[in-house]
Amino acid sequence: MKKIVIGNIEYESFDGITKLFKKFIFNPLLNYVLPAEFLKKILANSKSDLAHESLVDPGNWKSMKLSYENNPPKDFLDKMVLRYGSFPAGLRNRKKLVVSMLSSLIKRYKNQDNILIVGVGAGRGFNAMDSIVTSGLKNVEGYFIDIDDSAMEPGRALAESLGLSDKIKFIQGNAIDLKKHIPKNADILKLIGIIEYLTDAQVSEILNVGYENMNKGSTVIVNSIEPAHGIDPFLRKTFGLKLIYRTAEQVKKLLEKSNFSVLEDAKEPLDIYHIITAVK
Repeated sequence: MKKIVIGNIEYESFDGITKLFKKFIFNPLLNYVLPAEFLKKILANSKSDLAHESLVDPGNWKSMKLSYENNPPKDFLDKMVLRYGSFPAGLRNRKKLVVSMLSSLIKRYKNQDNILIVGVGAGRGFNAMDSIVTSGLKNVEGYFIDIDDSAMEPGRALAESLGLSDKIKFIQGNAIDLKKHIPKNADILKLIGIIEYLTDAQVSEILNVGYENMNKGSTVIVNSIEPAHGIDPFLRKTFGLKLIYRTAEQVKKLLEKSNFSVLEDAKEPLDIYHIITAVK
């Protein structure tokens, strides 16, 4: 693992030898040689919390939390998963890029009496809350909507630890019912870590509902994901994780179809995630 700095942000990447090893030895073994049941057994017998959580519910908020925290590995396998896994590294890169871009977005609306961020499928809402704190502004509110309510109590605890308890609301519900869940039109709509689980029709439905419940000049921030991590067959056969990959251009077309105008497209250095902003 090596660190690279882009725009004052320190990202994770891999040196040339590691990339070659992953591409020609490690990834083919995981994807095509080692059987799923064998891999599941190895992961279950490890001390890796991320491996265990992924076996139970891959891609959930607990997996995100473990990837972000990147605590000292508990054993060799945990080190391979956390430090040398492209997916966890890409998620940490994504978080840094999102916080940088979202905190800058928040500042665009600093002259308003109140700035409303709406997060869909937000889990704990960590990226948004970190962005609010990073922005330094006190006139920001967040409404985080998710069908799954398992992350809401941890999210409230996080909000309290950041001094944001009176600014953050967690709502169990469906994004298509956005109007009844938020007090006024949104200034920022955050769709990070959600559309890779949705069909094009479902993404368009959320974008259309979001558009109708956003102020003129408001912004949506969304990610694309591509299989540059190199282990999609492994993720499918071992964890049953079936992501819907889209290029940045495909996501932009969905945004434009819902009448948004694309503002910015930035990518993290592992080329797994692009973060795209678009304005109403």
